[in-house]
Amino acid sequence: MMKNPSAVHSERQINSQNPIPPTLDDPCFDQSSYASVALTVPQQSIDAYKAAAEWNEFNNINGYGAVDAVNADGKIKINGREIAVNDSNAFVEIYGLSGNTVYSGIPAGNTITLTEGGIYIIRLNGRAIISVK
Repeated sequence: MMKNPSAVHSERQINSQNPIPPTLDDPCFDQSSYASVALTVPQQSIDAYKAAAEWNEFNNINGYGAVDAVNADGKIKINGREIAVNDSNAFVEIYGLSGNTVYSGIPAGNTITLTEGGIYIIRLNGRAIISVK
């Protein structure tokens, strides 16, 4: 189950790699988010997200193919637990849902490997992208 992440109401995009929509404890999203935030999910899971409680409130649900993974503005590509950063000077911050810092800095080799699957808030140069895995 996903607890209420307080930062979600200010985001522009949520990327979910989970083929099954996560169960949400409480309303997790600000009402305005349903119209303003794009939700990107595995292509084969669009109907499941459109039918799942709370996820079905999003007006903009898009799919991606398994080969494409998640590509955020061409600057970050998320494939499983690998996060490739296509900007050698980018400052990356990764937070768990409890607010704990998982990573902070400029990645050497431009790749960050997460040790666990989960839900993370990823910030690139101060701009947040949410990754649900």
